[in-house]
Amino acid sequence: MIHKATFLFDIQRFDEAADAYDQAIRHHPDDPVAYYMKGLSLLRSGRNEEALPCFEQVIRFDPDDVMTHHKMGKALFGCG
Repeated sequence: MIHKATFLFDIQRFDEAADAYDQAIRHHPDDPVAYYMKGLSLLRSGRNEEALPCFEQVIRFDPDDVMTHHKMGKALFGCG
């Protein structure tokens, strides 16, 4: 499932990629990459508020993940 999601992300079908990453998360709930990529897909599709919980989950896995903190800041900024 993660490969399909990555393919969809790579061809910039971000809404579909977010859905596919969501399926990957259901199968592998301890995979921070799936949460990060779902958040990034949502961010790229302008769904900033929906991206926040994804980035928050990644930060729970790794509080020192600088890139995720950066993307979370972008999502917050996009929320207004």
